[in-house]
Amino acid sequence: MPIWYLFIDKTNGYILHCIIYCLLIYFYFKSFKANLSFFNIPFSAIGGFPGYANLSLNKEQLIILICLLLPTLLILLLKSPIKVLREQNLFTNLLFVFCGLIGVYPRFSFFHLQPLLPFLIILYLRIFLELNNKFSFLKILFIVPILAVFAFLTPNNFGKNTRFYSQADEQIAHFINQKVAINERVFLLGLSSTEYVLADRLPPRPWLDNFGWYYEMPTVQENTINRFKLDMPKMIMRRIPDKGNWYDLGTYQPESFLVFLRQNFIMMNVIQGNIEVWIRKN
Repeated sequence: MPIWYLFIDKTNGYILHCIIYCLLIYFYFKSFKANLSFFNIPFSAIGGFPGYANLSLNKEQLIILICLLLPTLLILLLKSPIKVLREQNLFTNLLFVFCGLIGVYPRFSFFHLQPLLPFLIILYLRIFLELNNKFSFLKILFIVPILAVFAFLTPNNFGKNTRFYSQADEQIAHFINQKVAINERVFLLGLSSTEYVLADRLPPRPWLDNFGWYYEMPTVQENTINRFKLDMPKMIMRRIPDKGNWYDLGTYQPESFLVFLRQNFIMMNVIQGNIEVWIRKN
């Protein structure tokens, strides 16, 4: 145990660890000359970009979410808030559950809710084991989330491809591997950034996922273009936009970047019916 642990209590230790981790992340991004305005996006985009936040739930999603959290509500029935605060492990578990819930921001989906699940399961087990004979009848509540998931989610999702790891994604990655050498750059406009990982290729720096709330921040497109000129990608793949509002996912296109694309690249091919392949002009 480090000697400095003796001079701080556990609460201050948690705070100190968080500060250290935040500083490490900051210097990591700084060393790669990343655009640190990225960290301002959740605050600047709340009221400044249409469609950024969408936390509306339909009736089915609301029912499933309530069912998932139902056993957690037992804490409010069986323990006073003071007792919860005194039980450090329980309080920490509840804190992580809360963080998992707010982590779904800015758009609700069960895909974004995945980080909540391990902490929720740990909490389920803890509550289940603590229920004594007097409250053993409440154990039936733990069946509710399972039934809700199988009743609402399984019929519509069973047998579907894994998100971001479908056969089409693998085909795109294979195409990139054939066209771009390992030491060359590729940029994906409107495609999933998972393709960089599957193809083992990197985009030019600075890189941001091409969502409107990133690229519509002041100077972001201009700075990106200026940096791209210093490390020009060999190929840019652009998904043909869907019809919809200019800011919608799948529709948004960064206008300044499109001008740069057409000036410096030539469209050579269209794959999978909706993905344009642009090759750098020599």
